[in-house]
Amino acid sequence: GDAPTRLLNPSPIFILAKVNQVITKIMFDTGSAKSFIKKSILEQTNHVNTQFKQQSYLMADGSSTFNILGTTEIFIEFEKSCTSIIAGVVDALCVD
Repeated sequence: GDAPTRLLNPSPIFILAKVNQVITKIMFDTGSAKSFIKKSILEQTNHVNTQFKQQSYLMADGSSTFNILGTTEIFIEFEKSCTSIIAGVVDALCVD
């Protein structure tokens, strides 16, 4: 079809899923190339395999940066499907 003539601002997509066996509300950002998890949520899962090494990511606006504390592998399970991803660990997310 044709390209849209106006910008749409869709609502974020949230689901309940298990993260490291703990039911958690997850937001999907289909425009993001990276995945992030709040440190406080990660701590609730008793997860211990975090590699703490601070890094900065450049945001899509080309000038803002986003700092992470480190990275970790997390396991996400929903509707009988399970996958693992590498996520950046952060103190806060702007979607809280």
